[in-house]
Amino acid sequence: MQVNVRILQICCQFMADPKARLWSYGIARKLEMDDRTVAFALARLERNGWLASEWERVDHVGWRPRRKLYRLTELGRKQTTESLACLKISVSG
Repeated sequence: MQVNVRILQICCQFMADPKARLWSYGIARKLEMDDRTVAFALARLERNGWLASEWERVDHVGWRPRRKLYRLTELGRKQTTESLACLKISVSG
């Protein structure tokens, strides 16, 4: 999978807390990105095995729809770490 800066920014959100379950809009707000851009990136990461997802389990969510929660897989952690290392080498090299 081709990795760009946006993909790495999103993956770093998961790396900050590997047990975290994050949702598209929350990531978009934190990174100040368009929520559709983040949603497409998350879907791509999930298709490639970097993320796994599940629907939020709640009895009542009130006024909003349930969130699709994502978590970083072991493959995603490994690939993010390798991509960041390559970026560091190319910037400093």
